[in-house]
Amino acid sequence: MFICSKGATKRRIIELSSAGTVTDRSKGATDYSASTVQWTMTNQGNAIIACNYYDATQVSTSGVFADLGGGSPKAQCCCANLGFVMLGNYDDGVNQYGDGWWCSALGNYASFTASLATQAANGRLLDTPGPIRSLVPMRDSIIAYKDDSIYIGDYIGDTVNGVIWSWRVVSNSVGCASIHGVAVLNNTHYFLHRTGVYAYDGAQVSNVGSMVSKWINSKTPDGTGLTVGHSSVDENEGVIALGFANLTSDAQLYYILFLNVNTGRFGFASAGTNWQESTAVNGKLYAFMHCNVGDLQQWEPGSGTEFTGKSGLV
Repeated sequence: MFICSKGATKRRIIELSSAGTVTDRSKGATDYSASTVQWTMTNQGNAIIACNYYDATQVSTSGVFADLGGGSPKAQCCCANLGFVMLGNYDDGVNQYGDGWWCSALGNYASFTASLATQAANGRLLDTPGPIRSLVPMRDSIIAYKDDSIYIGDYIGDTVNGVIWSWRVVSNSVGCASIHGVAVLNNTHYFLHRTGVYAYDGAQVSNVGSMVSKWINSKTPDGTGLTVGHSSVDENEGVIALGFANLTSDAQLYYILFLNVNTGRFGFASAGTNWQESTAVNGKLYAFMHCNVGDLQQWEPGSGTEFTGKSGLV
């Protein structure tokens, strides 16, 4: 498990490889950009690709991360599918295209120089406004989410006419504003929008949470709290968890909405009643994950020290 930490003192990629082993995998064992807000990671084979928009795209095949190179741009989000690594919301050193996508060469994560011969390519999603917030694979496609729209990308591979990936809009009214806000369960994407909870199965976008839309809107009426949202999935129980911030400028996940996809019932949690909010003691909640009791460890992100003999996550 990789932990991408941020803050004033530690901005590193930490690997929890086994019980009792916490290792700094950051390039040069130094901090990444202080501007970094979010990291995303994907893999092609045993190569882990990581990006945060402000630093060069990173790669690790085992051990320490290094600059990916190969003509790769900086990017905010990434995913992998059909032999490609796809980057979204990129900065290539000349252009900063929030609505831009850039794919690697077919079967080669280390080559991004645009070429019909290798099928590395780039383009922009201009049919709706705003930047690409998240890229998520779906079967043989890639889904791109903007704040209020959704695109599906299909691999064409037409090297004669120069169409490697083709994108079309599947929704021009709802989307996902968070880089980690899309939960995937049973080949369906679930995500929060200021108008409710939505599901996209590759065919249609459905509002599955109209009954909680007023609750969501009351907590973040302008939708800003959704931009730092986070999601997690319990596949065994069929439960998804969608977290988002409150009305303040603080990016902590103050609310969590739970949905049992089997029953359609919702549950709620908030920092005010359900977990410790004191920054002097336990810090704030910025991400969460589903795990079994045997997976639980406590660790202190500042020093990278693991606390043994305890069961819990901080």
